[in-house]
Amino acid sequence: MTRAARVVLEDCRSALASIQDGVSGSDWRWRWVAVVALLRAVGHVLHKVDGPTSPSMQAAIQTAFQRWKGDGMFRDFIEHERNNVLKAYRLGAGQSVTVYAALSAMSIWAGTAPSDSPPPQRRPPSYRYPMTQAPFEGQDQRTVVADAIKWWERELDLIDAAVDEPRQTVPPRSPRS
Repeated sequence: MTRAARVVLEDCRSALASIQDGVSGSDWRWRWVAVVALLRAVGHVLHKVDGPTSPSMQAAIQTAFQRWKGDGMFRDFIEHERNNVLKAYRLGAGQSVTVYAALSAMSIWAGTAPSDSPPPQRRPPSYRYPMTQAPFEGQDQRTVVADAIKWWERELDLIDAAVDEPRQTVPPRSPRS
């Protein structure tokens, strides 16, 4: 079973949950690095920890890895972004905030007194967390990470299904006469 890899995948979910509106600067960067490293760690732990548990597990993982080389989610996001982040500290995602100013009801240039109108409504800041590189450019990074987590879940399920061979029961030994 893919037990160890699934623990890492659970940590991916926690790391993703930490990238929420309002996170910016260094706080955002280390969270992004963590989620990217964890996404790739799922495959490494699968290979190094879960794989050696049985020959059929190793074979299923090897078959899956060959398939992943051509898969866009693995190749173009999980592997590519891990290489960006951990080998060059280039981040293929960004963050921005738009802050809306509330204007006073007083006309500054005319020097008139404030009106009796209610104060303007303050609009909350708007946060964006876009991917900055193709093929995911412009997409919200949290959506891309959530899709990667779903992708890993499907892949781990496929591996587990391939390894789930019918268990052969060994007949009890006959008593010696």
